[in-house]
Amino acid sequence: PIPAQLAAGLEYWPAEKVMLALNGWFYGPVRSGLRVEGPAPVPVGGLFFDEDTARRPTGNVAIAGEFSITRRVSIQTGFFTDLSSAVKIPQNPDRYYNPRIQRLGGTVSLGIDIKGIAFAVGSTFIYGKGDATGVVVDPNNQPLDYTRTQATSRIVYLHLTGATRSTSGLGDKAAEGMK
Repeated sequence: PIPAQLAAGLEYWPAEKVMLALNGWFYGPVRSGLRVEGPAPVPVGGLFFDEDTARRPTGNVAIAGEFSITRRVSIQTGFFTDLSSAVKIPQNPDRYYNPRIQRLGGTVSLGIDIKGIAFAVGSTFIYGKGDATGVVVDPNNQPLDYTRTQATSRIVYLHLTGATRSTSGLGDKAAEGMK
């Protein structure tokens, strides 16, 4: 099931070389219940599969800014949330539950425009904490039970984006070819 989603955003230019943006999302709840249709349901899942579709309502925000240092050099930065809609994992779970990790992130990049070809190099950092479902195994590595455990998420992305002039040129050439 796909939750209902409401999104809104604002863009503000407090100065000619400064752009600020704010985006927000709200996701509606999803009721519990995976339905398998047909004469003989195919077994789904496994040890680490949550068959329950229930999700809590949640919201996320993103705040960003772009600051032009010169006509050819800019800095883009932002902060965002990635809050989980997964249901709370009980202290003593009897099955696997999707992880419920609340994440915060930030990003920064340096943009350079050389003769109409724009590049940006930067990094995104995401940190999260929450709960996950672990499996208790016996000495023969056979699953015995589930347990709730704390989980930490640390993610670092390095990114290089750009070459806008060359891609727009390809689009122009494709459009001319179609005429």
